[in-house]
Amino acid sequence: MKRKSFNRNAVLAAVMLGISSLSLTGCGQKTSEEHVLAARQFVEAKDNPSAIIEYKSAIQKDPEDPDARFELGQLYLQQKDFAAAEKELNRALDLGYEVSEVLPLITRAYQETNSEVALSEINHNVDGLTPVKRAEVTYYKLEALLRLEKTKEARILLDDIAKIDTLSVYKGLSLALGKVLDDDYEGALQAINTLHKQAPLNKDVLMQQARLNMYLRNLDAAVTAYDAYLDVAPDDTETKFILTAILMDAKRFADAAPLVDDLLEKSATNPLLNQFKGVIEAREGNFSVALKHLETAIQNGRNDPLARLLAGFSAYQLEDYAATTRHLSMIASDLPPSHAALRMLANSLLQQGKNEEATDILARVDGEAENDAMLFSKAGYQLLQSGNVVDAKAMIEKSVPIATSAEDLTRIGVLQLSINDAEGLVNLEAAVERAPELTMGQQTLANAYIATRQFDKALEVAENWQKAEPQNAQPWLVKGQVYLAQQNYEAAEAAITKAEALDSNSIKAKIQRVSLAMVQKQPQQALDAINQALTIDPTDQASLALLYIVQKQTGKANEAVNTIQEVVARHPDEDVPKTILARVYLAEKRVADGIELIEQVKLNDDTPDLYWDTRGRLLLAGSRINEAKAHYEAWLNEQPNHKTAVLGMTMILDLQSRFQNGVELTAGFLE
Repeated sequence: MKRKSFNRNAVLAAVMLGISSLSLTGCGQKTSEEHVLAARQFVEAKDNPSAIIEYKSAIQKDPEDPDARFELGQLYLQQKDFAAAEKELNRALDLGYEVSEVLPLITRAYQETNSEVALSEINHNVDGLTPVKRAEVTYYKLEALLRLEKTKEARILLDDIAKIDTLSVYKGLSLALGKVLDDDYEGALQAINTLHKQAPLNKDVLMQQARLNMYLRNLDAAVTAYDAYLDVAPDDTETKFILTAILMDAKRFADAAPLVDDLLEKSATNPLLNQFKGVIEAREGNFSVALKHLETAIQNGRNDPLARLLAGFSAYQLEDYAATTRHLSMIASDLPPSHAALRMLANSLLQQGKNEEATDILARVDGEAENDAMLFSKAGYQLLQSGNVVDAKAMIEKSVPIATSAEDLTRIGVLQLSINDAEGLVNLEAAVERAPELTMGQQTLANAYIATRQFDKALEVAENWQKAEPQNAQPWLVKGQVYLAQQNYEAAEAAITKAEALDSNSIKAKIQRVSLAMVQKQPQQALDAINQALTIDPTDQASLALLYIVQKQTGKANEAVNTIQEVVARHPDEDVPKTILARVYLAEKRVADGIELIEQVKLNDDTPDLYWDTRGRLLLAGSRINEAKAHYEAWLNEQPNHKTAVLGMTMILDLQSRFQNGVELTAGFLE
């Protein structure tokens, strides 16, 4: 028989597998002592996570092993896991580990976990403690007694400390605290400063130095000491927080900023930190970031007035008037009269159309600030628009005594004229006298004079305006308007020509020329002027309307309709041409076409006023009474005192035989 051969590699593999199995089996049978030895090797190799696993394995094997407990507690202390260190060191003591070895370590753990009661009960007189260690242990015990306000026990302990034969900095710290106990804070700080020279990097010295300087209001010295402390103990989040609060309170925002950022990385939703961040960002003008952090602070329970005030201010700078209102309304009742935040809140309410609420806020504003006249007049204007004439008059009256600038006087003058208050002319005259270059004031005053047929005064305004602005076409158009009203057509022609020479793109000049041509029965010249205006702006409302009127008079209405249709086709996003064409369709009795077109107009803040009247008339002409009623109700909601809206609604009520409702609506308008 042939002897069976063996594969040498296979045999070696089998042997190695056996050795490996024996090795693994042996490892699984490690004793507690072997785990401790392995842990020590890992500590020496600076592999603390593996060391902790080995120590825990040793304790699992032998829960009564004091060595494993002590060494694990010691390692936890190095890892800054003070609660775990406290637990293991206490167990080591219970299992009989040498007290003098455990006491300095567990004292440190108690100190880090703020376990004052446990610290105050430590037996500092145990045998085996070196003088240096005894000084350290008694210092922490003394601190705990002082925090617990056990002054009698503290004084007894100080007597023991004074007898310790050592030059340890901790004995010096304890004696310095003895001076604090005697209310000698200056002496305590002097002693601490001496110790600082001896041990400049000792964190307990630095902490006491910071606290004493803070107590004595030596702010810069306190901040320096806290900074030095954090260089030594960078992971002390509590102290970092304290320093941050000190810097914020001292308005040292640039110094606080990096601390705030660091702390937010650890606690992103902390309300106070987010408020700090909001303050810092708001001061830098980063209002969007500021608002985000301030709202985070508020959402997490920080509801003090400062957070609301800063959130409202930041939102106001971003023109987020809803957010401004949301935050400032929460604290408005607590703000003193005429506080700047009340003005911001009032303006935000006005921006949102909440006119009555704004009026209530403005009642608490005394009118001393620079922009109060503008704020009051703005409120008056919006109240008028909403139909609240009584409150509007009150706002106007409140703004009159404090109006100083030409702009303020102009605004108030216009408002007064809108409620038939003749004092409006006086304020407009004052505005023009103060600022002859103010176009709005000059134009408004001239219009007021023309409307009241005070033509000489209107011409005087134009003359003075020309002297102030000789290259401005507007004064010439004022003259042209006066001359047309006086039927002085030759002078009107000269004024219009002069205005066109100064501003060839003035649509107002072209429209005025149309008026001149029409009163002189020159339709072709009127049409030429209209076409020139449409060349400047094909979508101009007055020019398109006049085109139809002039062409209608010459029997060429269809040509006007075709032209306006082309404008609508070329400018599909413009609402003005659509509204004019719908109005033309109404005049041409093409009601269905008019309704179809007017429904394409988007209702928004830029919608022309002509839209409301045109759509209402078209719906009535089409016998769509319910839709017309809803339309006029919406119009009155937007403009309660608009005469055409009132008349349209009255007509509908009359058609529905609701005569009493019509009388009430008309009476309300007449009031």
